[in-house]
Amino acid sequence: MDVEDAGMTPTTAPVTIRTDRLVLRTYRPGDHQDLLTFYGRSDVCRYLFNEPWSPDDAREAVQTRMSRRDLRAGAVALVVEYEGRVVGSVSAWLVDESGTLSTPSAPPKSGGHSRPTSAAEDSRRKL
Repeated sequence: MDVEDAGMTPTTAPVTIRTDRLVLRTYRPGDHQDLLTFYGRSDVCRYLFNEPWSPDDAREAVQTRMSRRDLRAGAVALVVEYEGRVVGSVSAWLVDESGTLSTPSAPPKSGGHSRPTSAAEDSRRKL
């Protein structure tokens, strides 16, 4: 695993975490396009806390999540990349004195492989 972040603290998200299978990284402005391919689907969002996203919803969510980089400030939000595409997301936030990871969402085309779940496990070790 290779972490690319100078001056990382235990509660600050690294810019990039590379594992043998995938990449976890902070949000970037163009991520809304990949995220919309699954967060825009009602069959995916049925199990989440939100309705399917519109293109505007996706852009707004990415803009908000780009600032979530430090648990001391309330939350860390990362995307999961596989083969150069965003295939999921992972969030962590403080609950009392401990960190809790949200349930990652996996797009239907992940072929039964829960890459976001693997990402959650990898990020838990780093956060």
